[in-house]
Amino acid sequence: MFLESKKMFYENNEVDPIEIYKYLPKLDCKKCRYQSCLSFAIMLAKGEANINRCAHLKGNEYNFKKVKSYVKMH
Repeated sequence: MFLESKKMFYENNEVDPIEIYKYLPKLDCKKCRYQSCLSFAIMLAKGEANINRCAHLKGNEYNFKKVKSYVKMH
């Protein structure tokens, strides 16, 4: 079942949230209004969150650019 849902996820041309998560601060501070950095990464991958909501990511230009390359800007 997991493989089927993962296949459907990628068929929708969405990015793997784990690729985004790698570059997030992993502080789970909730300043972005999501419960965790992983949930924020999932919403970014779906195109339902704005990268600018992460206050900690803005201070790390390299990681910001990496995440930006994966997501659609809102």
